[in-house]
Formats: sequence, structure tokens, C-alpha cells
Amino acid sequence: MKEDYCRYWLTLQCAILSNVVQGIVVLAESGKDSYSPSAKWPEDSGHPERLAEISEQILEEKSGMLVELENVESDSRESFGNYGVGYPIIADNEFYGLVALEVKAETEDQLKYTMEQLQWGTSWIEVMLRREQKKNVKDTLERLKASVDLLAEALSKKSYVSACISFVTELTTYLECDRISLGFHSNKKIKIQAVSHSSRV
Repeated sequence: MKEDYCRYWLTLQCAILSNVVQGIVVLAESGKDSYSPSAKWPEDSGHPERLAEISEQILEEKSGMLVELENVESDSRESFGNYGVGYPIIADNEFYGLVALEVKAETEDQLKYTMEQLQWGTSWIEVMLRREQKKNVKDTLERLKASVDLLAEALSKKSYVSACISFVTELTTYLECDRISLGFHSNKKIKIQAVSHSSRV
């Protein structure tokens, strides 16, 4: 989901800023202390290595950056300068990655406008990350609550057999299954202890 969102966002951002040559979004890999490109524009061309230096600086300093890039245009009379512009993606004081663009700017005002628009645009990725984080927390809390409820229901029964039957029945309802069986492994065999919605095995 994050990759799709970043790809659509970057395409829109580059369409709004008509002076963009290329762009990349770099995000932290799940469960790892490393970063990799999640989206680039244009998707099938460009030279993202030209944005490597500014990306490394942002990863190190966790702040916005502006660097002048070498003009690769064959016409040396080109009046536009090439710049690398980038901002970190930070949500709730946690660093998630960065976005970097190569842009052409003829005036300081044009470059300033580009930087401001990119800074504002980056906030939409931060919103997406906050929503995803909130959803993950909500899902975890719901699973924890369900586990506690299942345990409490089983412990409320007076006998071991009743506890097993209650557990599988409640679990069947929670998971919206047709039937759940509970078995225990012993001596290379599995003995069925309880079947949901049934008082007998």
C-alpha cells in the first residue's frame, strides 16, 4: 500500500511542479535499519543516481537540503540551473525516509516556490504514515482484547472440558468460522478435546 501511495503522490507532485526532471521517494524497509526507493518518477527512465548525494545527506542530517547539480544538457547556453531538492519524511518525531527531486530553476523565486511546494507536499506522506501506524495500533489492541476475552471466558468455567468447549465456541464466533476443533499432541498422536458448538466430541 505504501509503495502505491508514494508512486501516485510522486506522479502528482511532479505534475504540479512543471520544472521537475526526476524524483524519488525513499522509505525505511520494514523491520530493518536500512532504506530503499519506494517510488520514482519517471518510472521507466531518469538517472536517480544523480540524487544519491542529496539523499545520503538527508539520511544523515534528517533535514531539508538543496544542492546544485551538474547540468547535463548538451546546450551549454541553457539558462536553467539544475538543483537537487529534498526533505525528510518525519511523523511523530520518527524518521521514515525522504523525498528528493531534480529540478530546473531559472530564478531564485522559482527555486524557492519549488522547495515550498515540496515541503507542503511531503506532509501528505506523513499523514499516510500516521494513519497506517494508527491502524496497526488499533489492530493490535483489538487482537489483545479478543485474546483476553477468550481467556476470561475459558477461566470462568468450572471444569477443564467446559473451558475447552467454551474456548473453541467463542473463537469460532470471533473468527467467523463454521467450526473449530481443539486437539492436543501426545505420543505422536493428536487427541481431539473439543469441537465448537458441541458438548460432545
